Amino acid sequence: MSEFLGKPAKVHTPIEFATPLTPDEQKTSLEFFRVLNFLLQFAPTDPSETALVARVATIGIGAGKPFDPDVLTPQMRGAFEQGMRDAWALIAASVAPSRAASAAPAITDVAIIGGGFAGVTAARELSMRGRSSVLLEARDRLGGRTHTMEHDGHALELGGT
Repeated sequence: MSEFLGKPAKVHTPIEFATPLTPDEQKTSLEFFRVLNFLLQFAPTDPSETALVARVATIGIGAGKPFDPDVLTPQMRGAFEQGMRDAWALIAASVAPSRAASAAPAITDVAIIGGGFAGVTAARELSMRGRSSVLLEARDRLGGRTHTMEHDGHALELGGT
């Protein structure tokens, strides 16, 4: 593109990717937060999460921030470790055993992140083509930014389409 436009090519700083953690390390190692900080620099903050991002920044979690578990006080280290245990316990408790066993085939062709319009459409299209998929959505509803809400007896469209 630069050659076509007759401009010099931009120089890009190479990215030093974080070393992936094993599934067990993701659940127990404080290195998880170093990897999280690395990944957050590639995920813009949704306006609805601004307060949450500011809150976790006070404990060293944030886009591109350095995170060194070795400098944590014993009390902070213990709090982080307990928080990880608590989070994984909540995740385990939220997935009913019968649902977990039947939620997806043993091997899934595609994992779709996000139940917005594109994610739901992708799941439908894959199904129509004989492919299996699992749709992962953080909210308690599908639709992403598209959301209809009842207000004073009227349907109110809150965005998206």
